[in-house]
Amino acid sequence: MLSESVKKTWRHAEQAKPKLDMSLLRPAYSKQLSISVAKKNDLVKLCSSQVIPRQHHQFYMTLPTSDSVNDRLPQPDATKASATGEESNAL
Repeated sequence: MLSESVKKTWRHAEQAKPKLDMSLLRPAYSKQLSISVAKKNDLVKLCSSQVIPRQHHQFYMTLPTSDSVNDRLPQPDATKASATGEESNAL
């Protein structure tokens, strides 16, 4: 059971949240972005092996692909690199 002070803090936090006016949001893209064929193949394998839950399979199976899309890994940020002991080449 939660104490009254915790409940009061949560109520205060809920009230402090700004209300989002959804009418101000615009789509970032005019159409769904494509992923690489290799990435889709990996996702399909994860669906087949039940790593991805069945309720999400349709989403992954219908993702558009393009041969011109290259897979790119994001550059690690400085905190990740230092936390793992890796050296960072980024300046």
